[in-house]
Amino acid sequence: MNSHLPSAPRYSVATQLRDATAQSRVIVMAASFRSDNHFVPRVYLKPWSTPEQKIWTYRTLVSHPKVPLWREQSTKGVACHSHLYTQIFAGEESDQIERWLDREFEAPAEEALDKATSDKRLTPDDWRKLVRFLAAQDVRTPTRLSEGLIPRLNAVMSRQATPTTSRY
Repeated sequence: MNSHLPSAPRYSVATQLRDATAQSRVIVMAASFRSDNHFVPRVYLKPWSTPEQKIWTYRTLVSHPKVPLWREQSTKGVACHSHLYTQIFAGEESDQIERWLDREFEAPAEEALDKATSDKRLTPDDWRKLVRFLAAQDVRTPTRLSEGLIPRLNAVMSRQATPTTSRY
């Protein structure tokens, strides 16, 4: 007898749940996007930071004689630029380069950096990780990026996109 009643309320709850889940995924993805890109990794700054993750910075250019030359700053805001490594793929911002630098160079070198700054013995693998970390530091600065990495990445992306777009 109740079979003639529509099942809309159950459907709408399921739809709302699905929509809320999709929205939460978007929020999580947006929150995890790395737009503040450090050309000096925070893992490298860690030995010089306070427990509050702050370091003392020296200003080479000051606007007024009363502006202090030294200032304590969070490592989040030191040696970084917004969207330094951000690229656009298929109309969407991508932080692939920032994540690649972290995954391939910073995270693997963290333990070796800790050992090196605390007078602990380094293994050959630690040395390999430190050398890779150092090499990455050379190519990730804003100047080096403008000189080489970004033009090469753009050329590679253009070559990869051409065959894909020519099919359509």
